[in-house]
Amino acid sequence: MLKFRIIILTVLCSALFNVSAFSQKNDKKGESFTFKKTNDSLTNYLLGHDIYSIGYTDDSTHLYLGLFKRTMPKGFNELSAPRFVIIGNNHKFMMGIGGRVLVNMGYGFNNDIPKNGFVPAFIPTTSNPLNNQRFIADAGSSRLVFRFLTTKKKNNNFEALIETDFNGNGSTLRLRKAYLKFRGFKIGKDYSVFVDNRSVPSGVDTEGPNGVTTGRTIMLTYSRDIYKGLNLAVGIENPESSLTYVDRLLQQSTQRIPDIPISLDYDFKDKVSYLKLAAVFKGISYYSTNRSDIVNKMGWGVTLSGNMKLTKNLTSYFGSVYGNGIGKYINDLSYLNYDMMPTANGELSPVKMLGYHMGLKYDFKYKISVSAVYSEVRVFENNTIMLPDYYELGRYLSVDCIWKPIPALNVGLGYIFGQRGNFDKSLGSANRVMAMVQYNF
Repeated sequence: MLKFRIIILTVLCSALFNVSAFSQKNDKKGESFTFKKTNDSLTNYLLGHDIYSIGYTDDSTHLYLGLFKRTMPKGFNELSAPRFVIIGNNHKFMMGIGGRVLVNMGYGFNNDIPKNGFVPAFIPTTSNPLNNQRFIADAGSSRLVFRFLTTKKKNNNFEALIETDFNGNGSTLRLRKAYLKFRGFKIGKDYSVFVDNRSVPSGVDTEGPNGVTTGRTIMLTYSRDIYKGLNLAVGIENPESSLTYVDRLLQQSTQRIPDIPISLDYDFKDKVSYLKLAAVFKGISYYSTNRSDIVNKMGWGVTLSGNMKLTKNLTSYFGSVYGNGIGKYINDLSYLNYDMMPTANGELSPVKMLGYHMGLKYDFKYKISVSAVYSEVRVFENNTIMLPDYYELGRYLSVDCIWKPIPALNVGLGYIFGQRGNFDKSLGSANRVMAMVQYNF
């Protein structure tokens, strides 16, 4: 037994000696390093306090890890680069394993809604004393991510990504993303080409403003840089529609026409500001008993969004979306069956709708940021029949303060106010105070 303990102690001492021999030198950005050349496949080192690596390393390893960080998905509520990265021999591939632990707590008062995420569409327009106040605690937005990336020349990188959270039924794992990318093509599940979640500052509420574009779906897309900073993307995406049926003569059918989105992005030289212009064409199908046939209607939408760096510490965020039958792409309306509604002639017609948001974020010293966002959604009657208790408008206002005491930890406090108005002009409002602790790994 004594010999066994001596052997274990010797192995541990040897491992610690090898790790300490692997030197590193960080610059202010955390991406400049001095490496001791080695072929040891179990060498560990720290990258800018937020990436650990286990694998083959040499003087150029930091360049590849920089590529891994720069190509991570960016936007509202997106994950940072995984802290644990495996480097393949001769830098042919990298694999990151990471995620986050996110705990939200809050208190809803004045007609709070029965949902952890703040969704104005669920605000009751008549107050109920039984639901007037509520304590909220949730950890379902914690996530796991696995990402594989090759290190070939530009546009030739092969990427595979799987991302999950715990918002499934009974806090079970739920698939958020799963896709493959190569030479500009992407196939799998991800945010739609029509969606822009970079135009919203990260906040305490994981749901986000009600008027932003949203939606992850199965897709086949192609994107490429057509000029300096200008990127074009087009896709074929799985059609999903939610319709309102008030007559047995109108019935749900399978969707037969894929959604066709197209977008144009321009990134400014400051590497923060950008603009995105996008459109989507959406076929919507239903069965009409009167016609004894499938009826196909066309929905469409356009959106303009982005952010602008106004000063060194101040950034503005904005976006607007308008169209017919695109409820699944607007945050609030994605919870309702508003893609099409009945008309006076006994058919269904795409619903006209509008959403927009605008916000500001200021970065203070000591890794503290403060942001405010206002958002609104409107539904128009047009030629459809809107019953008195149908959703007509929703408003959302949030103010957040987030502190990052160490690079991997975010602590936040926020206030959210929301309203829902119906076509009978009834109006309900809700308030919520939220706190967040998030640790990225």
